[in-house]
Amino acid sequence: MKAILDRIVDGEKAVLLVGPDQKEVILPISSLPQDALEGDHFQVTFVNDRVVFMEKNQKEEQATKKRINNTLEQLRANQKSKYKRK
Repeated sequence: MKAILDRIVDGEKAVLLVGPDQKEVILPISSLPQDALEGDHFQVTFVNDRVVFMEKNQKEEQATKKRINNTLEQLRANQKSKYKRK
């Protein structure tokens, strides 16, 4: 199942947004890979509400960054102000 590391709380707990509904799952930070950062994408497997497998999903992360950059470029290209600069 796909998950995104949303945030780290108090340096102790990690909040993952899991699945298409982005359900919040709180885990101890020790269950994350050591190089995990907020915004990282993971492939996660749960058994009885416990994480049994977690690995970074670089492909998904790159696709998301590309989509965000494309959106930003479109927004910047379409900037038209009705106000004149002095």
